[in-house]
Amino acid sequence: MPNIPTLKPRMQLFLSLLLGALLSACVPIGQSAPQQTIPLGELLLDDTFTLQKGWEARESDWAYMDVINEGYRMWLTRNVYIYGLYRESFTDTVMEASTLLMSDNPKTIYGLRCRASEGNPANGYYFMLSADGAFSIRYGAGNAIEPLVKWQNHSAIYTDGRINTIRIICAGDYLALYVNNQFVADVTDDRYSRGFFGAALALPEATTLDNPADVVFDNVRVWAVGD
Repeated sequence: MPNIPTLKPRMQLFLSLLLGALLSACVPIGQSAPQQTIPLGELLLDDTFTLQKGWEARESDWAYMDVINEGYRMWLTRNVYIYGLYRESFTDTVMEASTLLMSDNPKTIYGLRCRASEGNPANGYYFMLSADGAFSIRYGAGNAIEPLVKWQNHSAIYTDGRINTIRIICAGDYLALYVNNQFVADVTDDRYSRGFFGAALALPEATTLDNPADVVFDNVRVWAVGD
């Protein structure tokens, strides 16, 4: 799988960053059980996108993100990485969203974010899936995204047009990813303790308007971490 280089967006419509070694060779996953069990606390957000409630909305001739038809839709044709954030900062959270690919571009990369920094929103954590059935947990640092868990294949990720439900846990230094109610991977990292959550989309190479990376996020729920 190729890397995704930086392209600075026109008029700063989108924040993008260098994805040096974003995609490395996929290998089978080995871990089968989470290191921690994180209880759910107070429900902080339950968003079915009937209204625009604080999500970023941006548009250019090569990318788009906004609430439309009761979903948060993102599409992209350039080989960059974009993200849309919910502008409220949190510390320890569990986030879940339903995701549906709207195109059959097999190179689409999409997922959820937590703890995006207020000063530089490119920083923070990324929990990403690929349209061909792989995943990675990563962190952004300056002009690069580095792996905490490298790209690996996992059978929990649907690649046949069905909805993938993604759940991410950001609790203290503990980060975990679940897909379709199955544990996928976890890791510990203490670089970021607070920030915005959101959605992300990327392409490893440019494409055409009739075959973009195109995904809808829906049924977003965010909980505080319980006691």
